[in-house]
Amino acid sequence: MTGESRAQSNSWPSDWFDRKAGRDCPLCARGRTDADEYGVRIFAGECSDAYLQREAIQPGYVVVVWRGRHVAEPTDLNPQESSLYWAEVLLVARQLARHYNPAQTNYEIHGNTVPHLHTHVQMRYLNDSPPGKPLPWANKRQLPHHQFENDVRQLRTIFGYRPQGVAD
Repeated sequence: MTGESRAQSNSWPSDWFDRKAGRDCPLCARGRTDADEYGVRIFAGECSDAYLQREAIQPGYVVVVWRGRHVAEPTDLNPQESSLYWAEVLLVARQLARHYNPAQTNYEIHGNTVPHLHTHVQMRYLNDSPPGKPLPWANKRQLPHHQFENDVRQLRTIFGYRPQGVAD
């Protein structure tokens, strides 16, 4: 079975391979914004941006987005791009762990909805549910505004990030 017929038989969008190739990619089109409907940028690296997510199961959920040429999979990166991307993902995760003091940090790459390389970095806590299993995304909620805004300020300070157009 070819990739094209496999995509159709599994109810993947008929234009899936065009999307993977970058056609109409919302993350490429959006560019390196300071905020969008999902989150607020807390880190701008050489090849990636990290966004603290407004909706989460618990605090400290960040998505790190590749900002080079369009790629859908980490295997699409050349060795230099790969080294830089993973170094930035780990830098973000390391600082999040210092800030939130989680029991564990989880890393997820899917791309099933938006086929543009991005990594979900999730803090796991001793009191989260269910320990030892993936987070129950059905419980996702908007974080309290004051808590979210406070985390954004603190994390931007940690990363030394100032939003575009903000003076000293």
